[in-house]
Amino acid sequence: MNNKWIYIIFLCLIYTKSVTDVMSTYDNGSPKSINTYDVKKDGLKLKEQAFFYQNGTLKAKGILKRDTWQWSYYSVNGEKSLEPIKLDESNVNLNNAITEVQNNQLMIVKQLQALANEQQILKKSLASKNQNSKKQERPKKKQERPKADPNKVYDIPIGKSVVLGNPTAKVTIIEWTDFQ
Repeated sequence: MNNKWIYIIFLCLIYTKSVTDVMSTYDNGSPKSINTYDVKKDGLKLKEQAFFYQNGTLKAKGILKRDTWQWSYYSVNGEKSLEPIKLDESNVNLNNAITEVQNNQLMIVKQLQALANEQQILKKSLASKNQNSKKQERPKKKQERPKADPNKVYDIPIGKSVVLGNPTAKVTIIEWTDFQ
């Protein structure tokens, strides 16, 4: 029975991955803001932001639920406030930049996947064309060069060629030249 609960807790820890990052700090080292991200298949997704006063008490906490931020604000002494408090805007710009980079990464990944799919389609079509062309081609026999026969006599007519010596000799030596 105890092992079952250990496995359940272990599985819950595996599936509830989150990353917390201190985005900025005051000069005394206390955090100005902390962001918490969920680890998803397609990257990190901002799920929570917390802003702090210089003394370390919580100033505001935002939770992203269904693409809408729900904020809670607190005074310097830690009491919950109904009025919104001005937050550090540099973190909002940074979060927007992070979101933009993540969106661009997703777009690049989708484009790479589309290119990989097109490449696979081209490979398949080339493979099928090669198989079809091999089936249609008849196997060609390699033509061997004829071997010289030293005993063969070649009869070459002299015609109107220039002859040095007796044109009716039993043996004739013919010389070819190319004048260019």
